Amino acid sequence: MNEKQLNQIENNLNKSFSTWLLYSIFGIFPLVFSYLIVLKLYLTNEWKQIGNTIYQYQLPELITQSIPFFFIFIAFEVFFCLIKKKCYYRLNDSLNSLFMGVIQQMLGLFIKSLAVFPYAYIHQNFALFNFSEQTKSSWLMWILIFLWIDMMYYWFHRFAHEWNALWAAHVVHHSSNEYNLTTALRQGALQPLFSWCFYLPLAFFIPLPLYAWHSQFNTVYQFWIHTKVINKLPAPIEFIFNTPSHHRVHHASNEYYLDKNYGGTLIIFDRIFGTFKAETQQVIYGITCELPTWNPFWLQTHHWFEMIETTRKIPNFFSKIRVFCDRGPIFNSQILNLNNNNNKSHSKTKIKNKYDSTSKNIVFSLYACFQSLTIFAFTYVLAADARKIIGAPENWDFLGALFVIFSTYTISLLFDNKSYDLFLEIIRLILLPILFLPLLSSQQHQQHQQYQQELSSSFETIKQSKFILFSIYFSILSFIWLLLAFIVGDKRSKINENKIK
Repeated sequence: MNEKQLNQIENNLNKSFSTWLLYSIFGIFPLVFSYLIVLKLYLTNEWKQIGNTIYQYQLPELITQSIPFFFIFIAFEVFFCLIKKKCYYRLNDSLNSLFMGVIQQMLGLFIKSLAVFPYAYIHQNFALFNFSEQTKSSWLMWILIFLWIDMMYYWFHRFAHEWNALWAAHVVHHSSNEYNLTTALRQGALQPLFSWCFYLPLAFFIPLPLYAWHSQFNTVYQFWIHTKVINKLPAPIEFIFNTPSHHRVHHASNEYYLDKNYGGTLIIFDRIFGTFKAETQQVIYGITCELPTWNPFWLQTHHWFEMIETTRKIPNFFSKIRVFCDRGPIFNSQILNLNNNNNKSHSKTKIKNKYDSTSKNIVFSLYACFQSLTIFAFTYVLAADARKIIGAPENWDFLGALFVIFSTYTISLLFDNKSYDLFLEIIRLILLPILFLPLLSSQQHQQHQQYQQELSSSFETIKQSKFILFSIYFSILSFIWLLLAFIVGDKRSKINENKIK
C-alpha cells in the first residue's frame, strides 16, 4: 500500500468536526480521565481505604441474582421453539454463547473493582452535590439518573462499534449467526476494562449505590430483547424503548443495517444522534467475516490480530497508531481487502453456510451438555461468592476461575472436532479432583463456622474431603462416558466405511 491509497481511504472515513466534538465529550475525555484516576490510586495506594467505603454501601448484585432467571427464560424459549418448530437454536452455537458469558463472569471476579473503586473515589472526594436521602429516593431523581446512564451507555456502545480497541472487546457479542436469548449472555471478556470509563463523570453527581443499581438494570433489561420470538410491539413502545425488533437491526451484518440502534433500554438517543434504523428487511445475523471455529479464545481475541495485520500494511507511523485508538473495523477491512474487493464495503448481504461443526455423535453431545451444566453451576457458585460455604481458602477463586475457563475451551473443542480434543478433556477431568485439594489445608474454619456452627472442626475436615471424593467419582464417571462416546463414534465410522466399500 502506498501513501496515496492510504490517504484516499482515510479521507473517505474522516469524521466531521461535530462528530469529533461529541466523541471527545462522551468518549475520549472519560477514557483518558478514568485511567488517570486509576494511575493516581495505584501510585498513592488508596485502594484499601476506598474498599472499606465500598463495603459499607452493600452494593446491589442484580446481574448475579438474575442468572438463574436467565436460564429459566432460555429454557422457555427453547421449549417454545420446539413446539412451534422454529430453528432458532443450535446446540453448538448456544453453548458457545453461554461459554462467552462464563468467561466474562470469571474474569469479572478480578477486575470488577476497576469499575467501582475509581467511581467511589471521585464521589467521595469531589462530589459536586450531596443529595439528601429524600432526594435520592425521589421519582424525579431516579428518572434523571435512568436517562443519564442510558445516554452514557449509548456512547459506550457506539464507541464499541466504531473504534477498533473497543470493538475488539465487544465483537464476540455479535459473532453468533443465531439470535436468541443465549446471545444476550455472549459477552466480551475484556469489555469491562473499557465500559466503566464512560460512566465515571457521573461520579461527580450520583452516589455509587444509585449508579450501581441503574447500570446493572440497564444490563439486565437488555437480556429479553435478544429474541426472534417477539415481533414488533405497539408503536408508542417501539418509539421510546429498545425492543427485540430494534435490537435485531443492531445485530445485523447487512450493509443496510450496519452500526445502528446502539441504545440500551431506550431507543430515543439513536433517534437524537442519527443512528436509528427500523427493521424493514430480513436480518442476517453475525459479523462481516466468517469465524469457522467454536474456540472461545480465538473468538475473544481474533480482532486484535486483525488490527495488527492492518498496521503491517500501513506505511505511516501515525496512521498505525490511529488503527488502535481512532479507526474502526470498516477501515481495517478496506485496508486488508484493498486489492481483493476493489475497496468495497466490508459488509456482506447474506451468509450461504453457517459454521455448524458439531460433536462426533449424540453421546458426545449429551456429554457436552452435562459437563456444560456443571460448568454453569460452578460459575454461579464462584460469581455468588459461595466459596465460604465449603470453607475454601481465599485464593481458591482464582484456581476455580482458571479451571472454568479451561473447561469452556475443552468442551468447545469437542464441537470443533480437533484431533487433540479428547486428550485435553481427559486432562481437565484429572485436574478436577486436584482443584479441591486446597480444601483440606484450608484455614478458613472460623469464617466457615458462621455458616455451619453445629459442625465440629474434625467433622469439617471430613466434610471437605467429601468434595474431593465426589470430584474423583465425577471425573471417573465422566471418563467412562467419554470413552463410551468414543467407542460409539468409532463403531459408526467403521460401519460407514463398510457401506462405502
